[in-house]
Amino acid sequence: MKTVHLIRHGQATSNEAALELGWDAYALEEHLDAGLTALGRRQSRLVGRQIEALAVQPELVLSSPLTRAMSTADEALAGVIPGAVPRLVLPLLRERLGVNPCDRRRPWSLVAAEHSSLWDASLVETEEDNLWKADERETDRQIEERARAAIEWLAGRPEETIVVFTHSSFIEALLDVHLDEKEYLENGGLRTILVESPG
Repeated sequence: MKTVHLIRHGQATSNEAALELGWDAYALEEHLDAGLTALGRRQSRLVGRQIEALAVQPELVLSSPLTRAMSTADEALAGVIPGAVPRLVLPLLRERLGVNPCDRRRPWSLVAAEHSSLWDASLVETEEDNLWKADERETDRQIEERARAAIEWLAGRPEETIVVFTHSSFIEALLDVHLDEKEYLENGGLRTILVESPG
């Protein structure tokens, strides 16, 4: 069995705006590929302490390619996990696709320039975000299919302890399809699951 630590990113500017404006905040172009707030950075450092306290050192770190997830990872891992531990950007881990600008990735060269050079971005296939559509939101079934694909991908990895930085809707879908559970993680929340290796 693999141990997978699922972490929701720290508070992003879109999350902060939603506290005042409600769901309409997520439609604002100013939150394109939303970054972390000061609170989000503090939450990320707290996540780092949780990772440091884990019984077993992670062997692999994964992140969504969206800025808020990668920034959370960079903040959390600084001085906590050695640079020798592989860090991989995995597009499967993105937030629900479409409509909301906060869920649209900026050009990859801009995102990459802001983050640790330790990230392996070999699975990021395009400079522009070709998956996000302005007029079409990913359905429940589609994000659940993506969550199943992520579980299969994780199951096939050789590492036994993996840390994943991702998003609320994706974590909800993954827990639903993997454990038949409904759970909403707050910003900076952590949930640990077990994933069985094939065979």
